[in-house]
Amino acid sequence: MPHPDRRDILIGASALALLPAISAPARAQTAGDDDRRVSFDDGWRFAFGHLDDVDKDFGWGKDQRTYAKQGPDSGAAAQAGFDDSGWQAVNLPHDWAVALPFAHKEPNPPLKPDDHGAVWDGPANHGYKPLGRDYPETSVGWYRKTFSLTPADKGRKVFLEFDGVFQACAVMVNGYIVREHTGGYVPFSIDVSDFLNTDDKPNVVAVRVDASLGEGWFYEGAGIYRHVWLVKTNPVYIPKDGVCVRARTDGTLEVTTTVRNDTDKPLQVGVRAALSGTAADAQTLSIAAFASAELTQTLHVAQPRLWSMDDPWLYRLGVSLDSGDQAEVRFGFRDIRFDPDTGVWLNEKPIKLKGTCNHHDHAGVGAAVPDAIQRYRLQVLKDMGCNAIRSAHNPPTPELLDMCDEMGLLVIDETRMMTSSEQGLDDLATMIKRDRNHPSVILWSIGNEEPQQGTERGAVIARHMKRVCNDLDPTRPITAAMDSGYGKGISDVIDVIGFNYRDPLIDAYHADHPHQPILGTETASCVGTRGEYVKDDAAHIVPAYDTTAPWWATTAEGWWPHFDAKPFIGGGFIWTGFDYRGEP
Repeated sequence: MPHPDRRDILIGASALALLPAISAPARAQTAGDDDRRVSFDDGWRFAFGHLDDVDKDFGWGKDQRTYAKQGPDSGAAAQAGFDDSGWQAVNLPHDWAVALPFAHKEPNPPLKPDDHGAVWDGPANHGYKPLGRDYPETSVGWYRKTFSLTPADKGRKVFLEFDGVFQACAVMVNGYIVREHTGGYVPFSIDVSDFLNTDDKPNVVAVRVDASLGEGWFYEGAGIYRHVWLVKTNPVYIPKDGVCVRARTDGTLEVTTTVRNDTDKPLQVGVRAALSGTAADAQTLSIAAFASAELTQTLHVAQPRLWSMDDPWLYRLGVSLDSGDQAEVRFGFRDIRFDPDTGVWLNEKPIKLKGTCNHHDHAGVGAAVPDAIQRYRLQVLKDMGCNAIRSAHNPPTPELLDMCDEMGLLVIDETRMMTSSEQGLDDLATMIKRDRNHPSVILWSIGNEEPQQGTERGAVIARHMKRVCNDLDPTRPITAAMDSGYGKGISDVIDVIGFNYRDPLIDAYHADHPHQPILGTETASCVGTRGEYVKDDAAHIVPAYDTTAPWWATTAEGWWPHFDAKPFIGGGFIWTGFDYRGEP
């Protein structure tokens, strides 16, 4: 791996000096005493494993003993005495793929063009980086970190929270396999309390990441590419994403708190919910041993200051338990409405969504985008008139939503997989629980150009996904980005239909379905080579005059007059806000 890491260069003082003066986002995170939730990003070491060679993979799977006995058999790199001094020192977030050399293997047999003349080449889609089954030497990565706890931590609950690991991983603590996880965009929390040393012995976390299988057709990166947190609580605590706030513009505030009792006795727990700077009386919640329970409390704010794009006012709400645990969330009072005749209304004022679709990677740093660059990207888009973001095609990093809350940008929050499998519904539920307190989020998107979109099976799947969305958050409608099958399949299931291009079909669809709101979830498809003004097919150069568009799309300017003239179209999202690696 090259040194230094490109991420380190871009977040260094010289690079940040080029960016506007910006403050770090105030995370809407669980809070409490100072050490309750702390960054676990620094001080890791990294090395490549191997897909096929067990010795090069630090003994993972050796003699088929990885799962035989917990502790000593999970591989050499997971053990406390393993010497990782020769590994690369890295801080998270980290994307090992971005620093790899470019590679390309001609497919055998050669790929054939589809019906429209396009050739979809997997390595090209992922930026010609050597990831996948054809590249066993660079498709598995190992991470190790050593840390210490103190005797004061004895008896506490300790969790590791991963905001995102691409793609499949096994997490080990002091040699014990504590979690295996698949899904590159789904956060997960691990209770590691039973496996930690609270005396003078160090603790070792090892994470084996397998990026040989992708989830998308775009550059996805590889590794622990989002933040990691160390969380300490009392045995009676508020779990991750355990506070749900529903705020109505009349000032009514409904707060539902989940409390976990990890003791062997049933308990009566006092729960207080209050806005920042105010006091509240406790309400009692009964919780069985080793169980969870919910309590809903109603508060009222006189003449609330509404959250809007021009005035993104955020309130802070704290929830405390008499056991000592606390949580804090940010939220806003706002109302969003999608009207089939007049488009989108925010706080009963009409707006037109002028959005962009955005993949999660950025030039130079790949998928491991520093928070400062996330904010810089959003500010650039806002300054040019963008008022909405579509997280194409996966749940975004939580920092992005925090920033959209602060900057007054609206968000379509999109899950990666359109499936009603048990894992698919769990992944969808995880996204909704994590993101439902954000006033910036206005729609849940359950899919993008899915093969089953125009089929009855697709409708069955969509109904199950919609049920999960409505159960966890009845305040936001559901959409999907469709490029075919309009009027069939999932069309009648989703609340707001999203058109990916296909602009000429919108007016006729509205005439046939006058009661369904419409958005352009992908409009235009901006293509151009920066600084070039003469088309050259042999050199893969497209002029930067916005005169060229793919067969399925229009130019950047071509879509807007139609959308602007039709009040029933709520707006559109240009493809794409920032260029990205792979696929183009």
